[in-house]
Amino acid sequence: MPVRLFTPGHGQIMDTFICHGLSWLLHGSKGTIFPLNQRYLIELDKKPDWQELVDFLSTNLQQILNRYQDIEALINERRKLGRASGRREEILDLLRGYTNTPGGRLHMALETQGAANARAALNKVKEALKEIENLNPDLSRVYTEDHALRYGEGRKGLASASKRTVRVKAEKVKTFTAPLPVIGSAGKYATSLYGYRPDAVKVCPWDLALSWLGLCVSAAVIREGRGEGVTIITLRPALRVRISEIRLSQFFSMGAQMANTLPLAAAVVSSLSKVGGIRSFETEDEVNASALEKIEPARWSVIAYRFEQQQPGRPYAIRRVSEYPAFRLLRFIKEARNEGVNLARIMDELIRRGDVDVLELMAESIIYGDLNGFASSVRAAFSSLSSGDVDRSRLLDERLAKVAVNVLSS
Repeated sequence: MPVRLFTPGHGQIMDTFICHGLSWLLHGSKGTIFPLNQRYLIELDKKPDWQELVDFLSTNLQQILNRYQDIEALINERRKLGRASGRREEILDLLRGYTNTPGGRLHMALETQGAANARAALNKVKEALKEIENLNPDLSRVYTEDHALRYGEGRKGLASASKRTVRVKAEKVKTFTAPLPVIGSAGKYATSLYGYRPDAVKVCPWDLALSWLGLCVSAAVIREGRGEGVTIITLRPALRVRISEIRLSQFFSMGAQMANTLPLAAAVVSSLSKVGGIRSFETEDEVNASALEKIEPARWSVIAYRFEQQQPGRPYAIRRVSEYPAFRLLRFIKEARNEGVNLARIMDELIRRGDVDVLELMAESIIYGDLNGFASSVRAAFSSLSSGDVDRSRLLDERLAKVAVNVLSS
């Protein structure tokens, strides 16, 4: 008999991260993930060792938190050093290396919350892990269809109204405020539900721990400019996928620094092309290699949202949230690599030259399959890349045209 897990229904972004977190823990299990509007159903072929999964969750998150502390220690040490110290460059090299780790992605995501809130968020994760130690590890009993009601989760107004109309046996579990980087609400705890004032979303220890794990292992986290913004990008199943396939999608996770603040679509294409695309996954283990043969780009979409700092010294707020179809984007990245087209280098050169409008047109043309728009962007890019001290226009050769015709005209 299959084992079923339902994500709680806190919204598409948080549920996607919880789904990624669960999939990370279930890496050795066979099963299927079904998207249900803003929730997911994970159906396992057989019951796993729940205690082993809980131990794996604790170990993974503790390693991520340790890396976060390593980064903080290096930043504090660098602040105390003089400009002439050779140790400063050594620290910078270490920080660059740590950026593209789960702990580095956590650090960049929490930069948006300010120092005090970041420390509080880390303490909440540690509290959640301690709470989980004392809870039943059987996640099939935790993630039932009525999970959020049983644990008193959700926005305050909605949870109160639901309890008056739905008879569900409540369970006493400590709840936490869902942090903005994983809940992804536009503004601050905004709600589209008429009659309920904007309020924080309360979640259980499992939700908090799994959503942070999901962000750290599945998201591309991009720091932009001189701290003006942070963009978070993740792939989500839009149709039914196997657990092995969603694990494959997690190889798109990365951490990076971009010199400019980019339009959201451009940030998506630029970051995913940098990860290396699907082709590089062929060198991974047999499970991923098998999933590569079966993965269907039409089954995926991309969620992207950006924290923007409105004024120096003021808190960041989420101002842009978008979802893009991934079908053509994933195909384009894969075929570009097959043809030897360095798409990431093209994007980097356009960013370096400040051609943000050209980059945005190229990105949107790839995502939405606009061959004419892509041709216009290539002409503009050719003019830009052929000017200046170094001519980079050779990056735009007939192989790029071949990929565009194959992918964007179908």
